[in-house]
Amino acid sequence: MKRVNKNIILGLLLVSFSGLANADNYYGLDLTQFDFSSGDLNALVFKVGKTHNNVSVEGRLGFGAGDDNGSIEVEDFIGVYMKFHPKESKVLPYGILGVNRIQVSSASSLSGSHRNISGVATEVAYGFGVIFGNSDFGFNVEYMENTDDLRDLSVVSLGFVKSY
Repeated sequence: MKRVNKNIILGLLLVSFSGLANADNYYGLDLTQFDFSSGDLNALVFKVGKTHNNVSVEGRLGFGAGDDNGSIEVEDFIGVYMKFHPKESKVLPYGILGVNRIQVSSASSLSGSHRNISGVATEVAYGFGVIFGNSDFGFNVEYMENTDDLRDLSVVSLGFVKSY
């Protein structure tokens, strides 16, 4: 069932690109904190998207930006999302739904020997956010939750978006 839900969402995202040929383009950068039950991880996340009417389609790519506990870090992060929002205003709330993949690694030493542990999870993510600014430039705050294997993962992002 997990695979079917992810494939349906990914299919809807890809189909939505066909109606975005005349849409507004934007890019941005977020400082993102992944809040696991075992600790917090930070990443820099680059995003690019297209907006048409009240829907945006956005791709994200991120890399680790340090960690709080010194042993676990984000190797890479990739995601594809749809944002649903009202018409443009100086304060633009939105809902977000998509699929993301996160890879984390851990370096541990057991009995004096070093061991690297790595894990990858692909999940459906949903949440909400707000953009403060105008149609050319704005700051964003966002909160997301993940389903399935990463139920204990929440994500908070602070960043900016710029139209081009």
